[in-house]
Amino acid sequence: MLRIYILAGVALVILSVVTGGYFYVSNLQEDLEFAKTELTSVTSAFEQQELVLSELQTQIEFQKVLREELQQKFTNARKQPIQTKKLFAEHDVEKLMRAKKELMTKRMRKATEKVFKELEAETQ
Repeated sequence: MLRIYILAGVALVILSVVTGGYFYVSNLQEDLEFAKTELTSVTSAFEQQELVLSELQTQIEFQKVLREELQQKFTNARKQPIQTKKLFAEHDVEKLMRAKKELMTKRMRKATEKVFKELEAETQ
């Protein structure tokens, strides 16, 4: 009789272990499915962030190019008055105006038109 109780106890323990193992494995599978879903979500968010970062880097490079162009224009604009002063220092404009009034007037008009066209192009 004791043998029957021992066998029943062992069977009960084995049945408990199998049942507990089944529920444990079922719970692990649910956790694995949840983790897979979370991984997919995080991967998608990461890819979107990479796209945004790539776009920002492209915009930064474009801004660098624009800044360099603007810096070059600024440098040229700073040189212009110096070159103009040097040009007028080399020539006696009053003497030229008295000697060749029509030629100087014509050149001044052309130069003025050129400057206005450049200003118009730069401001548009």
